[in-house]
Amino acid sequence: MKDLVERLITILEEDFDARNDRVRLNAETELAALGLSSLNLMKLMVRLESTFEIEFADEDLDLTRLGRVQDLADYISQRCRGVA
Repeated sequence: MKDLVERLITILEEDFDARNDRVRLNAETELAALGLSSLNLMKLMVRLESTFEIEFADEDLDLTRLGRVQDLADYISQRCRGVA
């Protein structure tokens, strides 16, 4: 699971310029703290769907459910195992 978290952090840093001095990215980082626009959040979901060959259910596209990097990692892990 640690590898998955590290991959997510790399995607956030490289694709969405989420590096900043205020927030150190780790498993507990809140996505809202990164200051991503709603458009960038949607782009992130599309990027993750493509990278991990999964599909986010519409009802799961909610920062209260997938608010932290670890939450995303857990969700992706479940989807990759075929758990809905």
